[in-house]
Amino acid sequence: MTTPQAGPLPVTRRPTSGPRVIVRILVGGVITGGLVVLLLTHHDLVAELLDAIGDARPWWLGVAVAAEVVSIASLARQQRRLLSVHGGHFTLRSVLATTYGGNVISTSLPVVGAAAAAVFAFRRYTRLGAETTIAGWALMMSGIFSSISFGAVVATGAILTGHTGAAISGLLGLVFVVLPVSVIILGIRRPRIQAGVERHAIRFAGVLRRRLPKIGGRVRDEGIINGVDKIASFRLGVGGMIHVLALSLLNWLADAACLAAVLMAVTGTVPWQSLLLVWAAGAGVSTLKLTPGGIGVVEAALVAALTGIGFTASIALGSILLYRAVSLWFVAGVGGVTLLTLRARSRVTA
Repeated sequence: MTTPQAGPLPVTRRPTSGPRVIVRILVGGVITGGLVVLLLTHHDLVAELLDAIGDARPWWLGVAVAAEVVSIASLARQQRRLLSVHGGHFTLRSVLATTYGGNVISTSLPVVGAAAAAVFAFRRYTRLGAETTIAGWALMMSGIFSSISFGAVVATGAILTGHTGAAISGLLGLVFVVLPVSVIILGIRRPRIQAGVERHAIRFAGVLRRRLPKIGGRVRDEGIINGVDKIASFRLGVGGMIHVLALSLLNWLADAACLAAVLMAVTGTVPWQSLLLVWAAGAGVSTLKLTPGGIGVVEAALVAALTGIGFTASIALGSILLYRAVSLWFVAGVGGVTLLTLRARSRVTA
């Protein structure tokens, strides 16, 4: 994802006002407004949530919060490991702040939230000292490993509940969607595959130049070739791949553990055999980004999954609202504070 220029350009100061500032204000306003709207339009759910909290066991709620902290920290450690592929050093604190900030952006913006969060993370990592190629590669590999581990968790849940067909479908999805991309990334060291990637990337850049000249005009064929050469030189190694995959699994499993802890807090029991599939019902729907934070959609999917295995509607609703308070609102709150802190620091250092 390098964007080198064809030749040296004069050094110019970035304007401190104008369109760039206006865009930042608008983005910040959309993110803040999205969080406020979520609270104001769902005040009835907040009242039901307070009732659920009042009857819940506090110790298990603490376990749920701890599990969610572990989930976010695992994702941050995964990306930190990928960013250090060429020996670079990034503090866990800085990567963790980026992860929380990207999470709240992804949560607050429907449909485009994931893309906006990726752009935010890419810019943050390059400002922290990562080369553009490494930052882009790390985010791409993070998504691949997360997809592989999510499919593995869902397949495991299907096997535990005896849904062999669902397990096979999940594994086939990994084979036909994730595997080809993984083969390209891992096999790019081979000259034939590397040449094919360069050829298609240059062709895509040509389309960009014709249709989006402002963006495509900054992409040079030489830069693409150099970027692909650099990616081909990355060596994560077998040990590194196992480490990243383990952190990806921990990210998902810790979030499922948060749901289990909430169920213990509210009901005192956990449907261990069906837990992963119940959790996957909400996690899968949340990736669609149909509403900010998946509000309404995720809750409906999780409540339906719990009632489908024998929970009463009231218990299921209270449990899910409490789980979402931790996995959505708590994380979004920390992310919002993180974004404000990062913005304040950037103004001081500007």
